[in-house]
Amino acid sequence: MRHQTYAYPLTWTSQFYFCALPLRLDTYRNCNFNCIYCYVRNRGGNFRAKDTAYLDINSLKRKLQNSEPTSLISQCAMRRLPLHFGGMSEPFGKQEIELKITYNTLLLLNELDYPTLISTKSDLPVVEPYFSLLKSMKHVALQFSFSTLDDDLASRLEPLAPPPSKRLRVMNKLSQAGIWVSCRFQPFITGISGNIPNSVREVAEAGARHITVEHLKLNYYKFENTFTMLKNQCGDDLARQYDVRRLRKVGTEYECPSSVKIDNLKRFWEATRKRNITLGVGDNEFHDLGDSPNCCGVDNLLGFENWFRHQITSAIWKRDDNNIIRYSSIQHEWAPLASIRRYLNSRCRRKNNHSYYSQVDEYIKLKWNSPWELHSPLETLNVRSTSLGDNDGNLVYYYQPKYKLD
Repeated sequence: MRHQTYAYPLTWTSQFYFCALPLRLDTYRNCNFNCIYCYVRNRGGNFRAKDTAYLDINSLKRKLQNSEPTSLISQCAMRRLPLHFGGMSEPFGKQEIELKITYNTLLLLNELDYPTLISTKSDLPVVEPYFSLLKSMKHVALQFSFSTLDDDLASRLEPLAPPPSKRLRVMNKLSQAGIWVSCRFQPFITGISGNIPNSVREVAEAGARHITVEHLKLNYYKFENTFTMLKNQCGDDLARQYDVRRLRKVGTEYECPSSVKIDNLKRFWEATRKRNITLGVGDNEFHDLGDSPNCCGVDNLLGFENWFRHQITSAIWKRDDNNIIRYSSIQHEWAPLASIRRYLNSRCRRKNNHSYYSQVDEYIKLKWNSPWELHSPLETLNVRSTSLGDNDGNLVYYYQPKYKLD
């Protein structure tokens, strides 16, 4: 296995149009949990399972401490925009036991007192010295991912990850130590992931303060391969639920119908109300139905106040009493002024006449005024076009709550 320096361990995610935590940090480019539904592996790109690339700690330190105003990362760091640590790969995978890159990264983040949400499936956070380090961090939260709470099924879907029962015990130990923990059901697989009220009860009893739900996505170009692997492990129930003839194609991915998603989300909503925990929705068309525009649920945590608000979901939440949605509601919210072109897929870079769009607000405004495009406000199904414009020429939208959870 080759070891390389990870070129983009700290980057701006392509989900920034709707995301409250678009600053993503990964210590390793790949992951050895071998989850058969993995959206990173199935989308191709920079991911190569046989290569281990990891971040350079000194380089990360320079980026987080650099006050160079022309750098996007420096502007985010100066703003103390919270990090989503583990957005693309497992930070506590097998290689961490040997290389300790994540541990050294946590030491740096602790030194800088930097607000960080960690996404993981691992049990390593309660193993020393990680446990003591996490307890010493002032602004840290952990989000544990599940596709199911059934150990037997998980052993087939996530063959090298710790079983869900162990993850629940890890969550409980962290929660008992005073660390904020949450649960992310991603992917939630309709008909496969399990009984929703029971699942909510189990993660709540393990200390989860928040649940995020995001349904299974299947890459259009690798659908047959991924679907076959899933069917082999899950049986005909999955084949019935994910018949390609009834799936919804969004961009380059297949998703289950929105009507199926809303039925699941209603069950999650009812169960979380009973357990007095909050709910976030990771599916783009239903971001507006969670308990906040921050689907990871960290917006009210101390140190996380500067979550990213210059995005479409935030504008939908800021609709006025007449349910009118305006770009002006987020226009003056902070956004980095540096170019994000290097962080965008080449197919997503856009031109304005003879020059490229460069800044975050330019791309947000472009999508705002292109209702026919993916990632416009109309991707949220409760949003309707009005064909009207405001004084600055930006389109005005209307919120029509056809889909509700309560």
